[in-house]
Amino acid sequence: MTNDLRDILGKRNPAPDDGAGQQTAEAPPAEPKPEQVGPPSAEPTGTESGAGILERIESIELEAVVNGALQKIRFKAGTNPAQVGNMLRQLDPQCQIRDAFPTRGGGGSRETKQARVLVITARVTDSGAFIDLTATTGQEDITIAVSKRNSSTFLDTVKGLGKLSEANTAKLAKAFEAKTTATIVLPEPEQIGAKFWTADDGRHYMDSIAAEPPKLEAQADE
Repeated sequence: MTNDLRDILGKRNPAPDDGAGQQTAEAPPAEPKPEQVGPPSAEPTGTESGAGILERIESIELEAVVNGALQKIRFKAGTNPAQVGNMLRQLDPQCQIRDAFPTRGGGGSRETKQARVLVITARVTDSGAFIDLTATTGQEDITIAVSKRNSSTFLDTVKGLGKLSEANTAKLAKAFEAKTTATIVLPEPEQIGAKFWTADDGRHYMDSIAAEPPKLEAQADE
């Protein structure tokens, strides 16, 4: 009985033919390949081309003084950051571009204070303009240095305030034109305000100037 059953099953499922009339054993079914586990492969980490980097830049924003005006300027996508400075200088060769980060601690505190400017001293040479402001905070008299970046536009900035007399404005302008030294003592109606910050070494540097001087603490007590 057992043999008859094997014969019947053998007839229903004949072994595959090897092509030469001989039957071969049926190959076992292939096991399924395991699915890949883990995140997809990352992009190559090699150096990216310049064009590829530019495509990633959506916009460029910076602060600059162009033609005497402090502006926030934004460039469109595709602008090369390495060419921004040259592009602005084509519009204004004397433009000033912010080229440093405000520092706290290492280079001094950028928190500004106010003072009343009493004297402007300008020494102009072939190397540039060196300007100091003698000022008072109401508590002490200090000297505020004007950075090289601000000294190149200092004359135009002072003119724009409209506080100095024609004689004092001409005296300051002559120092720039003839590359000489000028010391201008400002009478009270011509005194201007200055914002300044103090470096770690105790020196004071001008942040900006304004037409109206601050009301000093000593005067407020009076």
